Amino acid sequence: MLEGAKGGWWGAQNANDRMLMIGWALGDFNGAAGPGITFLTRLTLLREVNFDTKTNDLVSNPVPELVNLRSGLVTSEKVALTANTVHHVAKTSGGAAASADIVVNFTVPQAGGQLGACVLAAAPGGKAFVPHWETLPNTNAAYDRVEPGNPGNKSTFLGNASDANACLALCKAESGCQEWAWKIFGPKPPPAFLNSTDACYMINDPTDLDTPGLMVPGCRPGCPQAGATSGKFWRSDSSTAGIGITIAVGADKKMQMAVGACAPPKPGAAPAADIDDGAKTVALLDDEDVVSVRILPDRSVVDFFVQGGRWSGTQSWISGAPRAADASQVSVWSGSAGVTADVEVHGMGCGWESPSYTDSPTM
Repeated sequence: MLEGAKGGWWGAQNANDRMLMIGWALGDFNGAAGPGITFLTRLTLLREVNFDTKTNDLVSNPVPELVNLRSGLVTSEKVALTANTVHHVAKTSGGAAASADIVVNFTVPQAGGQLGACVLAAAPGGKAFVPHWETLPNTNAAYDRVEPGNPGNKSTFLGNASDANACLALCKAESGCQEWAWKIFGPKPPPAFLNSTDACYMINDPTDLDTPGLMVPGCRPGCPQAGATSGKFWRSDSSTAGIGITIAVGADKKMQMAVGACAPPKPGAAPAADIDDGAKTVALLDDEDVVSVRILPDRSVVDFFVQGGRWSGTQSWISGAPRAADASQVSVWSGSAGVTADVEVHGMGCGWESPSYTDSPTM
């Protein structure tokens, strides 16, 4: 499978008898990314497509020249994994593996099971997150969900409030309220309001309770609006989780991959049964006793390649909050006992001679 995750808008071309392809890593980033920069797009790795005689199918891998950008070995480990326990690879935190070329070889779980790897995560042992209410003054962050003319759809009018704290109190008193908006200016919804309104609204379907700062398109967090206030209950922090891959290995030696926010194993999970042929799968061959995963994180985007490129996928940074510069922890895990992981982490240099944002980008 040439793309199984969030790469899109691909371009492919034959060059010097090689089939090369590159695409966009979706979705785009909307937020503070530098002076005057509020929007960023990202590219996938440049890949080479070849025909695999073992499977009679196409495979997609990083161009071989990419190994020339390796700046040195960060660490190498071979570890027997404890079932349902995350193993944190030493020497990879503090930014050491923020841009890296990582190769992980798992031994195949004999009865089937789940394997996983995580990159760009905060180092273990940090200060525990405490769920709390967050208030954003002078912003209309929730305006897009106080729908003009139809407040019963995305929001519920809770009543008038003399100040933002009173609106927060109304939200806390309302069962299920986890996001609120006060003095969000506009011509509608009813009760009709202008800049002097004291209307307080509950947002009915909050979608960003794992991200600091309420989000609206083009303004993160929120668009400035003096006097308006938005708030939410922040239940966890997705910006520390990192990006990971989970590989379900069936007892029939078929594999199914998923990428996204890191999802450590759940204790007591049953081994994977046979995996449906209709699913997007990759088969282990009879003579293969290792699941090979190559992972190339580059600060806000990660490219994954499984079993020599039989499956590949790109995932851009998920959280609305930027990744912390030192969040680069690499971790591996298995849902089954008896699995060994052989891990190599190489640092990576820059592949651009003239950066992609210039008039004449070259690699």
